[in-house]
Amino acid sequence: MGEANVEALRSGYAALNRGDLSVVLGLLDPEIEWHEPATSLEGGAHRGRDGFERFLRGWLESFDGFRVEPEQVVDRGNDLVVVVLAQRSTRAGKSC
Repeated sequence: MGEANVEALRSGYAALNRGDLSVVLGLLDPEIEWHEPATSLEGGAHRGRDGFERFLRGWLESFDGFRVEPEQVVDRGNDLVVVVLAQRSTRAGKSC
């Protein structure tokens, strides 16, 4: 993926954590397709930046203090990166 792309990924997570969705959406491929399990709060397929934005806004509205914290980012080459992350939030006053 290259160091510049890894840094863009990190900046995207930082933008998400501060609520700057325009930065997050700007980093995505316009043809993004995202699938959530049927048991998820926003289950199903989400297509394009608009679909991802609807998914993301719905997800964020479901939690208080939602944060995504990358704990490890590994550049595997050939446009492949592995991110180990923690998602933290509260829901209905309970820690998740």
